Amino acid sequence: MWQYLRIDHLPPGARCTFCGRELRRGKGIIVADSSGQEHFSGPACAKEHVGEAEERILDISRIALCVVVKSKKVKSKAAVPPASSVPNVGNEKPSTPPLPPLNKVETYVRLRCEMMPDFKLHASAVLKEAFEVLERDGKLPEHLLQRISGLMRNADRDNSIFSDANVRRCVAVQYWISVALDHTREGRQDFLRGIQSALHSRWLLTQSQISGLNSWGQKLRSEVDDFPLLMTDAFDGVTVPDFMQGKRSVK
Repeated sequence: MWQYLRIDHLPPGARCTFCGRELRRGKGIIVADSSGQEHFSGPACAKEHVGEAEERILDISRIALCVVVKSKKVKSKAAVPPASSVPNVGNEKPSTPPLPPLNKVETYVRLRCEMMPDFKLHASAVLKEAFEVLERDGKLPEHLLQRISGLMRNADRDNSIFSDANVRRCVAVQYWISVALDHTREGRQDFLRGIQSALHSRWLLTQSQISGLNSWGQKLRSEVDDFPLLMTDAFDGVTVPDFMQGKRSVK
């Protein structure tokens, strides 16, 4: 039995698991078989073999736009504002935001558990439990929903690396690093691997690191003409909890 997972970046030479056709667009549908193994698919084959999607498919390629410098004439609904845009007035404590909606909580769980396995302390026991339940039942029970909603709200209030917006930034930058790696010879990947390792360990990049990625992207555009310019201030103002700098477990 097949199921939809997400729309994501595809490596060069990726082929549809159903018809064998090469998928040349650079992104495509990721589906899973009954054992949970991931496969690539084109949209027509997915519709034929998996069926109509019962709900909107998680689109990582769209989330990836949240760190892309936008044209003044075009605004993307997928955009997440840079961390520096979060107001901070004097020493006033930021007001507590409302609890996030159900669909946002479910997406957050999936991003943390499905898209960030290489990140330091990427998921707590609670998030892993929620992901397992979500995969099995398709929805979260009330006790998990309330607990994760509270964690998300606190992270958003503190503008921490665990906020929903920053998780999306991490997934987005990881997406573009993956694209760059796929189009860089193995012997020349040290810089990109170093940036990737920094992202995985710190959940953010400095302005100079993102500027380095932009310089690398400029070289790539001869091969990948749509490789974007990334926002150098994407992670400005993001806070890092003390326990992430030590050995205590993630909340």
